[in-house]
Amino acid sequence: MKGSAGLGLSVSAVLAFALALSHGCEPDDPSPPPSPSVEEGLYAFLAQQQDPATGLLEGFVRHDDLPPDFLAFLDARPSFTYDNALAALAWLARGEPDDVDHATRLLDALLALQRDDGALPDSANAATGAPLATNTGTGNQAWAVLAFLGAWEVTGQERWLL
Repeated sequence: MKGSAGLGLSVSAVLAFALALSHGCEPDDPSPPPSPSVEEGLYAFLAQQQDPATGLLEGFVRHDDLPPDFLAFLDARPSFTYDNALAALAWLARGEPDDVDHATRLLDALLALQRDDGALPDSANAATGAPLATNTGTGNQAWAVLAFLGAWEVTGQERWLL
């Protein structure tokens, strides 16, 4: 470990807890971990969702059978701070060189969105990086902070310390 967040938590521990919460199970769930093929497929999906120009993840996959109002919303190519932070944590937890590259490109994009008051917008256009929402949910900010701390822990680069 190159850095220490001072909390005694590793990126892997935070990610494991987040995944447990998102799936509605306890952190000590004895269920077997996903098979390597499932894991590889999930990481490949995340990489596919990452815009090559901005580094942000597109939040949804467009399907023509979705309601018209929702399709219109998808035209803005929404990318959510929360989703990006969790994806960065997932890439950092696995820690392969390509994963760290994906995570740092994504976190660089979030840094570019940071406002003068330090907050990040809750969403931005994945293709342009332009903010879509000016609101700043507390939980979204907290997940972004965890992702920045994770990047610092993995890379040792102080630029991730807000």
